[in-house]
Amino acid sequence: MEVLLKDGRSHRLETMAAKGVWDNPLTPEEAEKKALDLMAPALGKKRSLTLIDALYDLDRMRDVRVLRRLYSA
Repeated sequence: MEVLLKDGRSHRLETMAAKGVWDNPLTPEEAEKKALDLMAPALGKKRSLTLIDALYDLDRMRDVRVLRRLYSA
């Protein structure tokens, strides 16, 4: 990215691996915040947090069909 200022100066920054790609993955906290930001407008914050918690426990879930109640509008 390059930004040109009104006084003629420029600032340039090149990111080789953007945040969230294979070479520069999101932390679990960043992934959770991103998921919440995307889901909360559709599902509400409380339901979104419940869904996120359920997904973290997916390997212990006896029946994944219970997730449908959480992600269906």
